[in-house]
Amino acid sequence: MRCKVICNPKSGRHISVKKLENILGKLVMEHDISFVDVCHTSGAGDAWQAAAALSPDNYDFVIGAGGDGTINEIVNGLMEGGSGLPLAILPGGTVNDFAYYMGLPSEAKDFCLMLRHGTIREVDLGLANGRYFINVAAFGMFTDVGYKTKNRDKSILGKLAYSMQGMRSAPEQLFSTMQLKAVCGAEILETEALLCIVANSSSVAGVRRLMNKAQVDDGMLDVFLVTKPAWQTFSDTFQSLFNGEEPRMGMIWQRQINEATFCIQDNKTVDYDIDGERGGDLPLTIKVIPKALKLFVPDFEFKQTQKAPGTKNLS
Repeated sequence: MRCKVICNPKSGRHISVKKLENILGKLVMEHDISFVDVCHTSGAGDAWQAAAALSPDNYDFVIGAGGDGTINEIVNGLMEGGSGLPLAILPGGTVNDFAYYMGLPSEAKDFCLMLRHGTIREVDLGLANGRYFINVAAFGMFTDVGYKTKNRDKSILGKLAYSMQGMRSAPEQLFSTMQLKAVCGAEILETEALLCIVANSSSVAGVRRLMNKAQVDDGMLDVFLVTKPAWQTFSDTFQSLFNGEEPRMGMIWQRQINEATFCIQDNKTVDYDIDGERGGDLPLTIKVIPKALKLFVPDFEFKQTQKAPGTKNLS
């Protein structure tokens, strides 16, 4: 097989490059790949351009090594280029929400096993104002922490860097609301809101079970909207969420949608986040693109001949 590698060497305390070298060496030595071409990104847009230029005439699959932002660029490039090449994600960032949800391996041995014996699963993507996302689009309280946290801090402190940035932003953001109009199919909600998340998986911002009903191949996206609470219910509600329980109070509005529009009804300018990177300003139109991406996933029962629904072997 012929492999294109797109790697962000600055992701995850610079550990992804070392792992990648081990993986590629193992794959070549064991004749799993016959040709490999490595692209190291140096700035924003590099991964997008590299993925968009790919052709199935030259490659059989892509390895994307990096964090959520790098993977987002690769996904957008693959969709723009239309190559239809399968993607294998080597998690190399600080949080790696989507990789965690999918159970994607980060160690060399397990990653090689996934490529050799795993399956290719067709997963949904979201489309937010023309830009694809693999895991989440969000706006409101604390959703800018990901792209406001400095890369230097993430390299040194890891997940702690996000917590520190969140603490710095807390005095301003805890009391900042927006007059939001959400149109989800035939349902219209007008409310004073703190936070809105539209997710493809259940793992968002390091909270591993935020969207309990979310599935990556159900043709739906999950909306999680936090409205302005009576302040005495605030701590109880979020404590239940972080415990992985259903929200106990009425400030959480959740829906499964295939398309939605969000707009601000006051004079505020509200940014939205796409897979941890700044996407732009509201209004925001989101829809699901069912089974748009071919993704390598581990199959620990690969010796069985029966495959799970929606998956298939590379060969």
